[in-house]
Amino acid sequence: MILNKLICKGEGLEDALIEFDPNTHIIIGPSDTGKSYIFQCIKYMLGSNQIPKKYQSQMDIKIVIWKYH
Repeated sequence: MILNKLICKGEGLEDALIEFDPNTHIIIGPSDTGKSYIFQCIKYMLGSNQIPKKYQSQMDIKIVIWKYH
């Protein structure tokens, strides 16, 4: 299973789209730019009971598109 895209939508917030390259296995970036939040969203969509913390009251994870090989 390969994660293709992660899309987060929230009322009053700009949609967030993260597209993953099947050959890339690392997420890097400066502090406080959403790296941990991406990981929390992926865990939540895979069945974790822990709701992603950032924007809990404003944002919902609406769509995750999985690409199977």
